Amino acid sequence: MKTGHSVMLQLDNEDGLQGWKCGVYRRALNQMKKIKFHLKITKSVVFQTTRINVPETIFWCYDSTKKMRSNQIIIRASDKEVSLEMYPLPPVVGEPLTLRCLVWGTDQISNTVFYKDNAVIIGAVSSTHTITNVTELTEGQYKCDVTYTHKAQAAGPPYHEVSDTQEVFVQDQLSGSDELTIFIIILLVILTIVLVTGLAVWYKYHKKKSNTTGPVYEEVALRSRDENKYETLQKAHGARGEAEYDTLFPVTSGREKKEGDYQQLKKEEMKDGTYYTLGMEGAAGGGMI
Repeated sequence: MKTGHSVMLQLDNEDGLQGWKCGVYRRALNQMKKIKFHLKITKSVVFQTTRINVPETIFWCYDSTKKMRSNQIIIRASDKEVSLEMYPLPPVVGEPLTLRCLVWGTDQISNTVFYKDNAVIIGAVSSTHTITNVTELTEGQYKCDVTYTHKAQAAGPPYHEVSDTQEVFVQDQLSGSDELTIFIIILLVILTIVLVTGLAVWYKYHKKKSNTTGPVYEEVALRSRDENKYETLQKAHGARGEAEYDTLFPVTSGREKKEGDYQQLKKEEMKDGTYYTLGMEGAAGGGMI
């Protein structure tokens, strides 16, 4: 832009602009200042800068926490009638970059030559040149040489002027493959945590199971009733309690029969080899077995 002029800038934020400020840096003066807004609800604001009197001025904005920040705008001013503009700025790898040579006060441009590092890129009637695919090799110093006339110019030779040189720095772009790589890394971390947790639970369960004692009761094989055999009954391991056998005490003189004692059978009570069960006191009458 022309030296001594000002520009209009617009700031947008969907969550509102309360507490937002903008910074201004003038490289030639090594000076930095702040622009403070008194905004509450609005999501957009348009403001006019002061007059630009230095070759380069940088604007950027940020919120009260300084965690959110806008893109930066670089405004270059010159006393020349011709200026070189680039869209977008800064250029991004893999994206197109458009160079445009402008003349203040007229669009009657008859010829334009674009330079990079003082070497001719292209010379044509058009005042616009597009680099279709920006790479790291796109970086360098650019300028344009333009031939033009004014509408009010009735006669005489056309004007010829060269713009100021602008240095281009290429910005790397976060590609889709990079985003996919980040997603895969996060996914692998989550899967690793889940796997380690699962192995820990499995190990704890099997360790607890291996420390458990055997069954309380022992399996006893069944025998046929006709085999007239008995299996040995074994007490559970570690079991404590009553003795393995009850003792039969004969009723003798001087010893009273206690409740729950067994009585000895007399010979005369056995008839024809038939046995009768002995019932406890208070139990139902005996029957034949």
